[in-house]
Amino acid sequence: MKEYFLFIVGGMLIGALVLYFVWSVLRAFWSLFEDWRLYQELDELERDADQRKAALERNAAARLDNGCEHDFDDSAFGAFPDGVCRKCGLAKKRPPGFCDHVWRRKAGTEVGSICEKCGKEHSS
Repeated sequence: MKEYFLFIVGGMLIGALVLYFVWSVLRAFWSLFEDWRLYQELDELERDADQRKAALERNAAARLDNGCEHDFDDSAFGAFPDGVCRKCGLAKKRPPGFCDHVWRRKAGTEVGSICEKCGKEHSS
């Protein structure tokens, strides 16, 4: 009787170890599958972001394509903000906010400029 009891307990321990091994292997495969799905989603998001970035770059290039030979030299003695063309008044990069400023020099002897769209002023 003791021998059968030990065989049953030993068999149950071996069965439990086998079940634990199978469970951990299945859990590892599930983890790999979830990671694969996550990387698929990340690749899709990266493609979408690259497409949006390319569209923004095309829009930025079209924005500056106004027939002006841009001169973004910042040595206008503070009349314009940094990165603004002295000829047409557009900035290299679209500024944050609603207004795409077009800067013009202030009238008179005061050094500075004013946006002709929104009226924002820049002075050195």
